[in-house]
Amino acid sequence: TVDGNTVRFSMSYGDYYSLEVNRDLDRPLLLFCDEPIPMQKFDGMKLLYFKPGSYTKVDILSLESNTVVFIDEEAVMDGRIDAKDASGLRILGNGIMFAKNRSTSDKP
Repeated sequence: TVDGNTVRFSMSYGDYYSLEVNRDLDRPLLLFCDEPIPMQKFDGMKLLYFKPGSYTKVDILSLESNTVVFIDEEAVMDGRIDAKDASGLRILGNGIMFAKNRSTSDKP
């Protein structure tokens, strides 16, 4: 339902939505509703861990091959990820990743 500047809806596990406000396709809000992901060991991989409740601002997070980015519950990673020529990457967790106040024209 829409009420002024507020949108309310329900999601179930397995739902994935893209919400475009005012038809702005360059800045969609991507919503993924999955079962909670527990922290685990990632043997042989570099781990970048964002702890619960933390807010971390980065401009560009450059990833090397065989890296795991784990954004834990209630953690926020504000920035972009660059993974040029990298393989074996995993980006997961129960937190939030976004690029506040950045547009597609900000690309390096």
